[in-house]
Amino acid sequence: MPNEAATTEAPATAEKKSKGMLNSKGEFALEPDVEPGKVPVAVINELRALRTNANDASTLFREAITVQAEKHKVKPKALRKYVVALGNDKVDEAKAEAEDLERLIEAGTE
Repeated sequence: MPNEAATTEAPATAEKKSKGMLNSKGEFALEPDVEPGKVPVAVINELRALRTNANDASTLFREAITVQAEKHKVKPKALRKYVVALGNDKVDEAKAEAEDLERLIEAGTE
């Protein structure tokens, strides 16, 4: 099965084909010549490409977490939570949650 990510256009390439779907800031731009309630085919195609890219990235992330967790002898769920917390700048929140969980477990075993 060929890698779909390799055959799917990157958003920058699709931007050129969608004739203004993304503005210069990379934000979705309105297309004033489109009738309300109708979505241009170019927009649908761009969204499909973005969804495919997101699914591919999600799969790669999940696989990488599994491999690295096994390699470093940590639980995949813990590694994923840590990486996501780092990415969202919420390490303190994750730490507080882990401390709460530890207290609950300890209290439940006494």
